[in-house]
Amino acid sequence: MPLSLLSSLIAISATITLVTASQSQSLTIWNWPLSASSPSPLATLTYDPLTLNTTTTAYTPPVFLSDSDSKSPEIVRVGFYDPKVGAKSWSGTATSLASFNPQAQHLLSLTVDRDGEPRSVSFHGFLSPLDPREERRRAKREERARKREEEAIAAGKVPKSKAGRNKQKKNDVKREQPMVEVTRMKEGKRPTLNKPVVVNEAGQVEGQGQEKTFLQKYWWAIAIFLVVQLLAGGAGKEEGK
Repeated sequence: MPLSLLSSLIAISATITLVTASQSQSLTIWNWPLSASSPSPLATLTYDPLTLNTTTTAYTPPVFLSDSDSKSPEIVRVGFYDPKVGAKSWSGTATSLASFNPQAQHLLSLTVDRDGEPRSVSFHGFLSPLDPREERRRAKREERARKREEEAIAAGKVPKSKAGRNKQKKNDVKREQPMVEVTRMKEGKRPTLNKPVVVNEAGQVEGQGQEKTFLQKYWWAIAIFLVVQLLAGGAGKEEGK
């Protein structure tokens, strides 16, 4: 293969790569608890507006420390906005803090328009039901760990300042990235309308003749009535003679 041809192919390949890379868009999804004064980054997504192929480059869920958080009424807003515009450009949804339980499976859904611009986002957490036997075994393990920690604290082997460290480590599980679903908005069905009515300058519908009068419509009925009356009157005169 000539050197010039090989160089041309490399240049074309590099151009295609640059064009493809330039098409990718990056979007930061934020989490904003109602008790917080400002939002914090939740996830950073990089997606192709054409193919909708998505990569999660960062994921930092809200702090979830204890099992009591699973029953917390804390509401967390999840969405995106333009920091230059401010909260007025916020677009998103709201969910409970329990949705971010590390033991749950998470789904982050993003909807984009035809041009690939983000329009809406939602976040869901799904807890798989545990087998009752596995649940009892987990409770026993936690109880044994708690007793060992209490015994170690009583014996002075573990300072009180480090108490609860095991519980913290238990909850510091690997933060697996959520499943990400990017869908494109679809055009809704349009109603089927009849043809518009066209009227002329006089306000009448074009293509229709002038409306008939009462006599023009029912002249035949009046004629039959008169004939019947004439025949009936003539027969009565003959009987009188």
